[in-house]
Amino acid sequence: MFRHQEQFSKLARSALIGFAFAATPGSATAAQARSSVVAPAPQDSQLRRTARAIVRVNVVGRECPMFYAVDRARVQDIEQTLFNKGLDQFGKDKLRQAINVAEGEFSIEFEADGAATWCPAQRTHFDSLGVRDLVGEPRE
Repeated sequence: MFRHQEQFSKLARSALIGFAFAATPGSATAAQARSSVVAPAPQDSQLRRTARAIVRVNVVGRECPMFYAVDRARVQDIEQTLFNKGLDQFGKDKLRQAINVAEGEFSIEFEADGAATWCPAQRTHFDSLGVRDLVGEPRE
């Protein structure tokens, strides 16, 4: 049984990483809307998506457990995998800087929506990526 769970976890993690780096429609924040009109270079765009994926998973693990069942171990595993991939791809300094920017964007979004609204939206987001067990059922 453990071997099956490990294989499933690796498969789900790989799928999440691939999907997390892909652009997702309808996920723009107010901070994104204020960004410059000049399109970022593909490398910068990828860095930004990577940082946002890392921060999104982190905020889910930090803020959503009071509203939803959250698999914290899996959150940490996914976050670490995304972070390691980002380090390999962009280096420590660039990744940290991009994560700081993404933290600010998510803070604005989270504060504007509130946890009770933001967390269900993340559950929907991860469900759409095929990661249905990261954020579980609502807590009663």
